[in-house]
Amino acid sequence: MQVIKDILGDLKHIGILGYGMEGRSTHKIITATYPEANIYVMDQSAGVKVETTEHTHVFAGAEYKTGLEKCEVVFRSPGVRLTDADYNGIVTSQAELFTQIKRKQIIGITGTKGKSTTTSLIHHLLSHKYKVALVGNIGVPALDCLEEDYDYYVFEYSCHQLSDMTTSPAYAVLLNLFPEHLDYYPTEESYYASKKNIYKYQDQNEHYYSILSLAEHGKAISLDQQIKVGEHSVLANNDNLTIDEMSIHYCNTLKGVHNKLNQLFAVTISIELGLSITDIAYGLSTFLGLSHRLETVYEANGLRYVNDSISTIPQSTIAAINSYDDVSMVLVGGFDRGIDYLPLTEYLSKRTDFEVVLFSQVGKKLAGMMSSGHEVRTTFDEAVKYCLEKAQKGTVIMSPGASSYDEFKSFVHRGNRYKELINKYFNK
Repeated sequence: MQVIKDILGDLKHIGILGYGMEGRSTHKIITATYPEANIYVMDQSAGVKVETTEHTHVFAGAEYKTGLEKCEVVFRSPGVRLTDADYNGIVTSQAELFTQIKRKQIIGITGTKGKSTTTSLIHHLLSHKYKVALVGNIGVPALDCLEEDYDYYVFEYSCHQLSDMTTSPAYAVLLNLFPEHLDYYPTEESYYASKKNIYKYQDQNEHYYSILSLAEHGKAISLDQQIKVGEHSVLANNDNLTIDEMSIHYCNTLKGVHNKLNQLFAVTISIELGLSITDIAYGLSTFLGLSHRLETVYEANGLRYVNDSISTIPQSTIAAINSYDDVSMVLVGGFDRGIDYLPLTEYLSKRTDFEVVLFSQVGKKLAGMMSSGHEVRTTFDEAVKYCLEKAQKGTVIMSPGASSYDEFKSFVHRGNRYKELINKYFNK
């Protein structure tokens, strides 16, 4: 594609570091753009399967980075570590390149929690007026959308996609910041800095939205505070969402105060981009929510099981619990990435109205920090089965507050296993 050549120039040797979904997408697009160039695919998995072409060279396994010395430019996939000692040439990424090409049409969303819900809701609302693509950390790989024209691109940026970005989208949303990914970032500050790249390189008078403490030069989004959007005004609190004195209903599928704030972000941006109050009201009423985010798996006879597997930090577990009035059991645990769990244990110690079921590495860690009110199981399956045998009423929430990588491939894998165990139990 000529637009890619205009940015990168004429290249003969191009590296792709990491061959997951985004790496495969980059390989396809770059091969089509530079059909005569040598493409060096590098992945730490010795068994990686690469779509080979005449000019594709594969470096896999423990020495996969040895291919770097041949490259004029390297596309780094999200989460793959690359230091100056590894490579001192030009480093880019699919997120960086796409943002350079389409930045004026991108609504970029990031944050420690709530970004997938907010991104999906913004996409859903804008789709009532525009042709919109859902790309990035959810949706399709961004470069795949270059083959078709869209009015807007709603892009969920992960911290790994943002970490070495030098371009920001014209519409940037930073929902919140909490410590996370401290197994990858050396400090909380370096993690926060990667997130702030979403607005750091904006032009003057472009659009940045965040909560009060992070808004800086941008538009502050807050419940109980009137927000001016052009000639319109928006006011939201725990009970009502009002646009220009017209009251509309919150989305029924999004539980909790934190999701009311997420909806306020989505509504504010939708108004900024010209949606009518009628379109917004209809969009909120028809949004189904996300799988693995406060997803009701089973409900009957006063007993409900909720899947919140996407919860990977303590703050999201607290928010999940606060979303229901009848919590009877909460499952917490997973892979330990060095996050501070003191706020969660302090919260759980004050809540004596439900039982806490702990599992895996984080579960064992929390058990040592809590004096009572909890049950410990070694594995995820054992914890779920304990709840199934004991719970009689109320809401049972699986909101782990930790990564899934000790027992599962992803939070989706973990959430699907939760649903599988529950469906098997009640359909036996």
